[in-house]
Amino acid sequence: MRGPGFYSETFFKIKANDALIKESITRILMTTPGERVGRPQFGSNLRKLLFESQADIYINDVKRMIESALNRYEPRVNLQDIIITADGNNLYIKLQFNEVGNPLNENFLEYEFELEG
Repeated sequence: MRGPGFYSETFFKIKANDALIKESITRILMTTPGERVGRPQFGSNLRKLLFESQADIYINDVKRMIESALNRYEPRVNLQDIIITADGNNLYIKLQFNEVGNPLNENFLEYEFELEG
């Protein structure tokens, strides 16, 4: 599988397989619903949630939001685990997944967010 990639690149680049899926996951999680023309429901409210007051963030809510968005918009992956930890003003999210039809190819994506105080 091949397709265009944009994240972490200075210009358009063709990506394949794992790199393409990882970029798709990042795009889903970092897009706020209403932001994408023609697909107003696409994305997740992760960015909105993370930049609210730290006291309002509940790890189980973040997990459910991520799981729901990926199940809905990325049918190429089986999400195995979501590990979320907080340390001071930082929130760490680690996703463990594999590609549908290829259960032995385990992949990880990690994100670090600095939370609003």
